[in-house]
Amino acid sequence: MSEATNLKFNIITAISNSDHEESVAAILHTQGCNIVYRALDLPSLDGFLNDCLLEVSIIISKDFTSVEDFMRVSNKYNNYKFIQSDSENIDFTYLVTELSKISKPLFNHKLLRSKNLTTVIGSPGSPGVSTITNHLAVKLSATIIAAHHQNLRPKTSSKVITVRKLEEEISKHGSNRLLIDGGSATLLTTILADRRQRAQWLNESVAFSSNLLYIVNSDDNGINYLEQFTKDFINLINPPKIIYILNKQRFDRSGQLIQRQFLELTTGFESNQVPFDLRAQRLLTNTNKRLVFWQSDTFSKQINKIGVQLG
Repeated sequence: MSEATNLKFNIITAISNSDHEESVAAILHTQGCNIVYRALDLPSLDGFLNDCLLEVSIIISKDFTSVEDFMRVSNKYNNYKFIQSDSENIDFTYLVTELSKISKPLFNHKLLRSKNLTTVIGSPGSPGVSTITNHLAVKLSATIIAAHHQNLRPKTSSKVITVRKLEEEISKHGSNRLLIDGGSATLLTTILADRRQRAQWLNESVAFSSNLLYIVNSDDNGINYLEQFTKDFINLINPPKIIYILNKQRFDRSGQLIQRQFLELTTGFESNQVPFDLRAQRLLTNTNKRLVFWQSDTFSKQINKIGVQLG
């Protein structure tokens, strides 16, 4: 799925402090790096390098081991690049500069995104990610892919596939339209640097998708989450096309204020607003009812517009 497989930097982190490790992992992700191993102590680092067949670089914190042991290991594995990082004062400029000295070009990789794949995510607080995914799936005649670890989602007449391994599933569908129900996310750079199952699944979803929908509720919490997300999103390298969705939009005075804030935060990006509609929340999966509903109200018209934006 990606030309970046052999071009990404394979990185080993050997960092004692968890906060330090998280900060380094976040910057590594923005630079297109792949963390292949996290060493917990010097013996585990030594053992991994002894059996390693990959081209790797090691980012090691100064407090990970003694100076003598560091010199011993770095001399033993002098075919690898060791980059030291200070837990007390992380110098990101130095880190990026050192990464740029590695022989492979840092930014010359291009993801092969699937034109037929869209990932739908949203803020915490149930903004309607699964509901809008269901409606779009009907509009686009798409199959929905949901994570095996995901919580229960609303029923739909569209086909829903629950998977553990995303890349394998995508390759099976060829040119068929696919929508990934990705759940909630606030800071993508932090989540994508995480190595837990859900984060890795979302990492692949964003990496392979040509389009990304981010949905927020039409309330103060939704706007706060949107502000955090937009500030973080600009730090991603080669992100997919993104469309911001303000869901459950109301037209009273407070709703109009939320609308203005939403438009200010999404300036320069495609966006859409979906009005609150109680019938949409209660929509059953009966085919005839669904088609009549879709052809008759403002909610369905906005869903149609989002479908057009996706191409």
